[in-house]
Amino acid sequence: MRIYISLLLFISLVWGQDYGYYKIRSPYISPGIEIGVNSNKQLFWGVQLSGGIIIQGHAPNENIETLDFISPAVTYGYKKFFKTKICEKYLDLQVTVFSDIHDSPMIGIGFGKIKSDDFTSLRLKVYSWALVAGVFDFELKTGKTNFSLIPVIPIGKY
Repeated sequence: MRIYISLLLFISLVWGQDYGYYKIRSPYISPGIEIGVNSNKQLFWGVQLSGGIIIQGHAPNENIETLDFISPAVTYGYKKFFKTKICEKYLDLQVTVFSDIHDSPMIGIGFGKIKSDDFTSLRLKVYSWALVAGVFDFELKTGKTNFSLIPVIPIGKY
């Protein structure tokens, strides 16, 4: 519950600010369903929910060839492995950058904490998103890697 209140306070504070060229375009939430495989060839499924904001880097009528948008977010997820009883929960801070809200691909990086039934570890993830997010993450304590596909549905005012 603390996480949700903190996220709402952060979005409220940022939404009311005027950063010159860096305008808040929209807050968003993004539910997703995850299917993947880890480095031990164990299949897993999961769900995740991200909440964040989309920040526009410069005025839309400027013809600048850069990444126009940046989107910091908080992601909470749950994974369950098919052939075992192992469950994992994770909480990530992530940043996505992209050139246009309607163009693909978007790229991002995240850092967070994963908690399993038998261990807790930090994790680093990188991802790219078109219609489905391809996510690669690395658990720092165990050295395990995971690859997953996550169809997501960003909900916001774009």
